[in-house]
Amino acid sequence: MADAAIDDLGIAVQLHQEAFRARDSERLAEARALYERVLESVPEHPKALHLLGVLLHQAGESARGLALIERAILARPNDATMHNNLGNVLTESERHAEAAVAYRRAIELGYEGANAENNLGVALTAAGDTEEAMAAFERALAIEPQHAGTHGNLGWLLYREQRDSEAIAHLQQAIAAEPHFVMARMTLALAFQRSGRQSEAIDSLRAWLEVMPDHPEASHFLAAFSQQDVPDRASDSFVRRSFDALATKFDEHLRELDYRAPELLAKAIAPALAAPDGRLDVLDAGCGTGLCATSLRPYAKKLSGVDLSPAMLKQAERRGGYDELLEDELTAFLAARSAAFDLIVSADTLCYFGELSAVLAAARGALRARGVLAFTVERSSTSAAPFLLQAHGRYSHAADYVRRSLVEAGFELHTFDEVTLRLEAGKPVEGLVVVALAV
Repeated sequence: MADAAIDDLGIAVQLHQEAFRARDSERLAEARALYERVLESVPEHPKALHLLGVLLHQAGESARGLALIERAILARPNDATMHNNLGNVLTESERHAEAAVAYRRAIELGYEGANAENNLGVALTAAGDTEEAMAAFERALAIEPQHAGTHGNLGWLLYREQRDSEAIAHLQQAIAAEPHFVMARMTLALAFQRSGRQSEAIDSLRAWLEVMPDHPEASHFLAAFSQQDVPDRASDSFVRRSFDALATKFDEHLRELDYRAPELLAKAIAPALAAPDGRLDVLDAGCGTGLCATSLRPYAKKLSGVDLSPAMLKQAERRGGYDELLEDELTAFLAARSAAFDLIVSADTLCYFGELSAVLAAARGALRARGVLAFTVERSSTSAAPFLLQAHGRYSHAADYVRRSLVEAGFELHTFDEVTLRLEAGKPVEGLVVVALAV
């Protein structure tokens, strides 16, 4: 029986490797079945436990995967590769301090090279240990001076610490080693821009587009920095990519920015509605990770959420509170649902729209008579233009333009308050909280 288990393990490892390279779910399922057969014969087989744990994590069953990897390490405590993979799974599970411990142990046991120190640096960065993270990245570069990932990660950390000149040097080396390194290219443009080196920021984005034509982030920020060919709204691909990348850290990031839009909207809609008795059809438009669900649920017979980002929708599903969550572009979604809602709330979604007439008209069509629309936008400091695409990538709107657009779309203003929505680089972002009635 043990010999059969060994044969099964060899086949399973080969299938796992082939399927991982090809992202072939059927092959991974076959590998999983073979690992499980091995463990039926030898329940504490270290390699089978370890590799099945990695496979389960890849399949989205991270808790079970971690448990198996930890069992494998109990059976083989001095295996550096197992400790390194434990660190990888913990990192991807947002357990960064524990990941750093695992990576340190892997290095102690002989897991060598720039990748090992770079992994440790990433975990320490996420755990908030900036000094130790920088030391790990420096050790990685001492081993492999042109390691693109380390230059990129150290550059991002230095940018976060507002050490822009040092960040720029590392980011440029990352890009020289890996021209398709998206994070490094984006951070380089932002570092140039924050340093007041506007022409270099624009040049870096143009260089990015030469290598990766039509990349949505490069195109969007080139328009924002240059103020040329500014689109009427952010592209679907820009919004989806940006928020997919932020999804797992989004709530933590907003807490750091003192983000207040859901709270402000909850206070603003109460005077416009009857008591929250669960009778309304409610839409959270651009629901993100579901931060508005708690305040909207008491009003809702049915609470729907829509967002362009599938990763954000997964976070909203985990948070709970919704009857349905749908992936769609907002204007198209609203236009397809005539008189479907009594209340539509949108927290910091319309700041990715410049021109508002189409989305507001669609919202009016999706509301029943005397239905309520509530939203936030960022407020322009000038009325010279109806909207501006700011350097941070979001649109701000002139107050008069917002008022006029609402009236033209068939709304009557109920609330129109100037507020502080959040912080950006330590400075307040001024905005508007708007509540309007469908007439």
